[in-house]
Amino acid sequence: MNKEKQISILKTAIKRFTKHGLNKTTLDEVARDMRLGKATLYHYFESKEALFLASVEYECSIFLEEIKLLFDAEGKDLSYKLLNYYKLKRDFFSRHKLLYDILLLFFTETISDNEKQIINNLLTEETKLVKELLKDIFNTKNENIIFELPIYFVKNTWGEIFSPKLNELIASNEDAYFDILQREIAIITS
Repeated sequence: MNKEKQISILKTAIKRFTKHGLNKTTLDEVARDMRLGKATLYHYFESKEALFLASVEYECSIFLEEIKLLFDAEGKDLSYKLLNYYKLKRDFFSRHKLLYDILLLFFTETISDNEKQIINNLLTEETKLVKELLKDIFNTKNENIIFELPIYFVKNTWGEIFSPKLNELIASNEDAYFDILQREIAIITS
């Protein structure tokens, strides 16, 4: 299988699924967008549902890669990384619309078991990345902090994305919010 072609199909499908949803998207449309035959899509994906799930998984992998790149940034301190982690999540909707829509469905409990598993994997992997970032800071100071703090960051940042009231509050006074966040991070890291 040609990996580049598979990724190209996924990117095209993501655009189509984002714009029209799973039910209104057809493999014929994705094939037409790619200027491929429908049989070529079946070579890579056994069904529209398989293409959809692979598209969501691909969006997850891209998002997790963005977090890894941020956390691996050389010469940047923990405050920089955590603040930009928050900003990355804040901009999540505009950058990963398909995944955002799946997460909204997750909260309304109207997604399939396969989609729930993808979301669970995303949250687990994201928590591992945050834990890896924080582990060197806290090393052996307090094992409970190592366990609980990454979960706190992941839950808090997702909570802010999906809490319209909180987002309105932050948007109205974003500079003050970032000042508070910087102070809290300074307390945690000192």
